[in-house]
Amino acid sequence: MDSTGTWSILLSGSGYTTTLSKSAGGSSYGPVAGDFDGDGKSDIAVYNGSTGNWYVLKSSSNYTTTLSINWGGGGYVAVPGDYDGDGKTDLGVYQPGTGTWSVLLSSSNYTTSLTKSAGGPTYIPVQADYDGDGKTDFVAYNSTTGLWYGLKSSTNYTTTISISWGGPTYSPTKGDYDGDGKTDLAVYEVISGTWYILLSGSNYTTTITKSWGGTGYSAVPSYP
Repeated sequence: MDSTGTWSILLSGSGYTTTLSKSAGGSSYGPVAGDFDGDGKSDIAVYNGSTGNWYVLKSSSNYTTTLSINWGGGGYVAVPGDYDGDGKTDLGVYQPGTGTWSVLLSSSNYTTSLTKSAGGPTYIPVQADYDGDGKTDFVAYNSTTGLWYGLKSSTNYTTTISISWGGPTYSPTKGDYDGDGKTDLAVYEVISGTWYILLSGSNYTTTITKSWGGTGYSAVPSYP
C-alpha cells in the first residue's frame, strides 16, 4: 500500500503474473490485512491509528461491499487475529503503555468484546495461535530482554507462555516453521541476517538456524 491508499498485489494463483489493484486508506492509515469475511482470502483492510477507524474491502463480494467500524484510536496499535476461532479476523487493538488487549469479536457481529492484559512498555505484540486450538493467543515480545509472554486461549487464558528467545538486536518473526499447527518462536538478527527458530513441535527444545537477509533487510512474519 502506498501513501495514496493504493494496494498493488501480485497474485500467487497466477504464478505471480497478474496483479490486483484497489484503493483503501491513505497517508493516515496502515495496512491490517486479514480474512474478515471468512471466505479464505485476505481482504484489503486498513486501520487509522488516530481515529481508530477500521475500513475493509471484502473479497467475498469482489470488493464491492465494505466494513467500517471504529475500534481503538490514539495510543492503540492494531493487532488483528481470529481470537474467537470462527474463521474470521477480529478487530484487535493493543495499548503498549499498559499491555491491554481489546478485541471486538466477529462471531457476535462486533457487538461483544474481549479484554486481556499481557505485555506493556518495551513489549511488541506478536499475536498468533501458539497452542494450536484455532484461536489467536495474546502474546507479546520484550524487545529488551527477549522474553515471549502471553495467555493461551486453549485454557481460557489461565495458563501462560513465558520463554526467553532473542534480545535487543533481534526482531520477532512468528510463524509455523515446523508445520505442527502451532506458532514457533522465531527471531531475526538484523545485522547478520540470521534466523533463529525455537520449534513448538519439540516443546521448544530444538532450534533451526538459517542465514537469509542482512543489513537493509527486514524479516516478514506470518499474519495471525
